[in-house]
Amino acid sequence: MKTLLTLAVMLLLSSRPLWASEGNVPGELSHAAGGAVLAGGFTFLADSFSPEQRKWIGFLASSACVVVGEGVAASQGESWANTPQDMGAHILGAAAGAAATDAFVLAPVVRRDPTGLSFTGISLHKRF
Repeated sequence: MKTLLTLAVMLLLSSRPLWASEGNVPGELSHAAGGAVLAGGFTFLADSFSPEQRKWIGFLASSACVVVGEGVAASQGESWANTPQDMGAHILGAAAGAAATDAFVLAPVVRRDPTGLSFTGISLHKRF
């Protein structure tokens, strides 16, 4: 998964239209960041009603938001030229945000102490 995501980001950043006058790296990175934040929020919310599928719910909800948003913008006369790039960057960010939230923010914790008592909760993890 990590290799595939890295390859997708490299391809997105090296595409010729991205460096053209209408598309730019900071703009596409902001779409990716927005997708990551939205997917993380949806993943966090989905944990309360479907913890098994929270990652997919976060990814799909964030992706649906960009499709609807770009569709509305196109229907109001905005140029279609940058829409595929914007949607692609957002969807890549959504995949990263949902996966990161699922793995690092919502990692379940179950601990048992020597007396037999147990603790169940959520832990924030960060690997270095």
